[in-house]
Amino acid sequence: MEIGKSYFSKVSSFVESTNKNPNIELEVRFWNPNYEKIELNEEKFKKIFEYYTFSKENDGLGASYKMVSSLDICISVEGNSFSNYLDRTRLTIEDSANIKKYWLQDNL
Repeated sequence: MEIGKSYFSKVSSFVESTNKNPNIELEVRFWNPNYEKIELNEEKFKKIFEYYTFSKENDGLGASYKMVSSLDICISVEGNSFSNYLDRTRLTIEDSANIKKYWLQDNL
């Protein structure tokens, strides 16, 4: 997968911004020029991740990261008159123990 220089510069700028502000979450989605989703397999993901996290001395960007355990789910809000998309609320479950409880009990 090739990324153009201007797009690469934008992504790099976003990464730098998120590293400076712990309250910002960076989510990246890859699309081709026709706005069709690009299949990102494990090998491609690892190459991209390694490039961003390799040290600058090893021709990487030297980005740091922190591993967290979280699960994003959408829950329906009953009685909402908006479209189906807006009827759903995003909820983040944090910590491995809480995620496991949700999986096992299907209950919040």
